[in-house]
Amino acid sequence: MLELDRYLSFMVRRIRPYLATKYSTDIIRSLQRFYAQCYADDRSPWTVMCDFDGDLRLKIDRSSFIGSSIYWNGYSSLNELYLLGRLLEPHMVFVDVGANQGEFTLYAAKRLPAGKVLAFEPVEERYRHLIENVQMNGLENICAYNVGLSDYVGEFEMYMPQDIRRSNQTFNGLANEGTASVFRSSARPSKACTARLETFDRVFRESGLSRLDVIKIDVEGAELHVLRGARDAIDQYRPAIIMEMSAESLEAAGHTTGDVIDFLDNLHYELFLIGNYRSIDVWKHGFTGRYGRLTQIDRHNIPDYCNIMCRYVGSRQPVKAEGVSGNVGCARMGRETQGGTASHGK
Repeated sequence: MLELDRYLSFMVRRIRPYLATKYSTDIIRSLQRFYAQCYADDRSPWTVMCDFDGDLRLKIDRSSFIGSSIYWNGYSSLNELYLLGRLLEPHMVFVDVGANQGEFTLYAAKRLPAGKVLAFEPVEERYRHLIENVQMNGLENICAYNVGLSDYVGEFEMYMPQDIRRSNQTFNGLANEGTASVFRSSARPSKACTARLETFDRVFRESGLSRLDVIKIDVEGAELHVLRGARDAIDQYRPAIIMEMSAESLEAAGHTTGDVIDFLDNLHYELFLIGNYRSIDVWKHGFTGRYGRLTQIDRHNIPDYCNIMCRYVGSRQPVKAEGVSGNVGCARMGRETQGGTASHGK
């Protein structure tokens, strides 16, 4: 029974971008939930996909939310990755803050043959998983750091639910392995580990890179701290920023979405909601072109949970997305970091 899912998931991944209806989505979610629960009681929930993003290898946990989402849909963050694919050009530098198992890291590295990816993952278990996925693909344009990013240097505790499978940190009834946070809350009362903390500005200066094009941030409430610690680099290079916004996670950190928006306003950034087109619009945008739609929003119209793209108002390079004029700023590539496939943060 469990072996059947290998063939089912492979076929579903092939056709998933072309399935635009709620009915088909519900069927896939049901398959995902059923097999994930089967593997939760199995000794071997892990498998290596050989067709992630077409031709990459990715080790995943089929019993978890992110792993099973990739297993059944091809990607866990479909809209955000399709958008990222439109933003990236071969010589760019991409930063993945909260890299987890490497979905964004690998996706970006494949598209940056002459560029660089800096990936940050503070949880030791997730970091080892990330490194394994990087090494399986022989990608030498990735520097991975086993540190978290904030606005100060030091050590910090990370927290998770006591029993993640029985907590509210689930999606589609599955344990979400991407919910570790620096901030303790009723949803995350248990200490997971002690991790090291750096500022992005410090790490970036040591990297020797002289351009910065796109930053992705998914840090469960620590977004404002990451942005503050990257202010010099953002001021200088004005990268596009793809970021998760959760009012609940920000509240646990003592912040609001308004605090994050104020910070970005001061840096002259405008905000866009990342989503997809209605099924009825597929004829206009194409099946895969329907993903990663950008809708401009203001500070009074931000959902409690969403993914946004932030763009510097005075950018010069055009963004390849409908309804968005303007640019994503960048400078030229200088000296790159030395080393192999992955390096530890200092």
